[in-house]
Amino acid sequence: MPKERDSEPPPTRRAPPLPEPDAVPRLLLEVDELQWIAIEEHATRLATLVDGARTVRELADLCGLELPAAQLILAGLRDRHVVAM
Repeated sequence: MPKERDSEPPPTRRAPPLPEPDAVPRLLLEVDELQWIAIEEHATRLATLVDGARTVRELADLCGLELPAAQLILAGLRDRHVVAM
């Protein structure tokens, strides 16, 4: 009779790191193309402010968002290939 193996937990998948506060995101799409992507209002507003010069911290301030919230939104936009860091 075969011996059962010790059950091992499945490998965990690590989420990509959040953008650093001083990172400067750049938009990979034209601003008018954002309307065709299903993203939340906060994400759209944040993406329209990405100009390749402002830092993540500056973008958070402009949007009136806490820095961690802006970092999460930008990480989501990065994962969807809307912005690059």
